[in-house]
This record gives sequence, structure tokens and C-alpha cells, in this order.
Amino acid sequence: MESNMKVMLKSKLKAEVSKKTSVMPLSKVSKLSILSTVSTVSNLFSNSVNFNAFLFQWWH
Repeated sequence: MESNMKVMLKSKLKAEVSKKTSVMPLSKVSKLSILSTVSTVSNLFSNSVNFNAFLFQWWH
């Protein structure tokens, strides 16, 4: 019984390690894409804020 548990734990560990190693380059890519998306969104947001301020000034 105990040996079965050890084998299961070992195989789980192996699976986790292989998952992490296979995901490693992907996570770098996704981090970059998330960063670029965030910067794009923040740029759009700041532009829209400027645009709103311009509209507000123009309106009054």
C-alpha cells in the first residue's frame, strides 16, 4: 500500500515537473503578450482620458 502511494506521488511529481518545464517558454511569451496588452490598454485609456478632457474643455 505504502509503495503504491510513493509511486503515485513520484508520477505526480514527474507530471508536475514536465508540465512546468513545457510551460516555461510559453509563460515567458504570455508574460510578454500580457505586458504589451496592458501597455496598449493603458495607452488607449490615457488617450481616451485626454480626449475626454479635450471634449470637456470644448463643451464648456
